[in-house]
Amino acid sequence: MTTPPRSQEGDRSGSGSPNTPSRASRGPTLTYGGGQGGLGGPSKNQGGEGGLGRAAILPVGDVELLWKLSPFANITAEGGNGGGGGNGTKTGGRGGVGGAHRPPQPLLPGVDMKKLPKLALKDFCEMYSLSDSIRNDLEAGGWLWASTLAGVDKNTLEENHFKAGTIDELQRALQEFVDSELKKA
Repeated sequence: MTTPPRSQEGDRSGSGSPNTPSRASRGPTLTYGGGQGGLGGPSKNQGGEGGLGRAAILPVGDVELLWKLSPFANITAEGGNGGGGGNGTKTGGRGGVGGAHRPPQPLLPGVDMKKLPKLALKDFCEMYSLSDSIRNDLEAGGWLWASTLAGVDKNTLEENHFKAGTIDELQRALQEFVDSELKKA
């Protein structure tokens, strides 16, 4: 975090003078920068494609903490920059794609995973009618327990090639799991 130089802070008296700072210059600044895609390789014919510049992932907890520390904080999330296309004798390569920022989207926002019982993924899928295909995809992604899925971000699932319908089905099963555990408490 950085604090702007004094010359940019303006009048903090609240008098409404023209020197009153904008929100962006009143408090600390937190910037999440996206990634930079690599350059495409050169070739005698067609240059290589530039790399993907991934977007910044802005954790909600960081935003909440910064707002608690300074209600005048300036928070910025930047997209990624695609890499330049490679040189080619006949045709240059295409530039890479810069990814846009996507805010986190937990499957079940507000659910405390630590309060859920440890239920093996295989048992969870059987109890809540999830297909073997979904279970296999989850296991391939490294998930072993149902409780850890509650905090999984939809963007992470999409990056692991889960389709929208599969994500919806997983969300349904998790909600049923959480609801059944709440009834027990």
